[in-house]
Amino acid sequence: MGQNNSMRWLGVSAVISNITSLNNLPAVGEFVREPSTDHEYCFIYNDCNSELKTGDGVVLCSNASAGSVTLSSVSGANMPFGLVKNASIATGCYGFVLTKGFGRVNMHADVSAAVGEPLFLGANGKFGNKSISTGAMANVVGQALSAIASGVSGPAFFKV
Repeated sequence: MGQNNSMRWLGVSAVISNITSLNNLPAVGEFVREPSTDHEYCFIYNDCNSELKTGDGVVLCSNASAGSVTLSSVSGANMPFGLVKNASIATGCYGFVLTKGFGRVNMHADVSAAVGEPLFLGANGKFGNKSISTGAMANVVGQALSAIASGVSGPAFFKV
């Protein structure tokens, strides 16, 4: 787990478009812990062709560059990497994604979750309470903390 000096100055809500002129940043792909909440984050680069919105789940890019992430494209086929928690991250920008802690997840439009149900990452960064594709098992990444209606965000515990 990395040192927290950069988070003290930037905070986990920071979204940065150019890291070359800034000092005291974690390396892309470095994990850090937020001291006040004990949540764990990773400093990432949005290599997706769209904005990563708060509540979206992300996966590592297929180019295997450490810390480069994108939205999941196929339900149950990608290993979840993190949750965009504090601020949306525009394409080509850097920011922090939650890898362990409490946050809000965006549910698929056709799936809801009851309190305590396990959550899976589906397509386009959205979550569900079951495998959303053809019945294949997906990786459990969290648990609903209250009932979450389909197509909206709700509270969950998240860990990858």
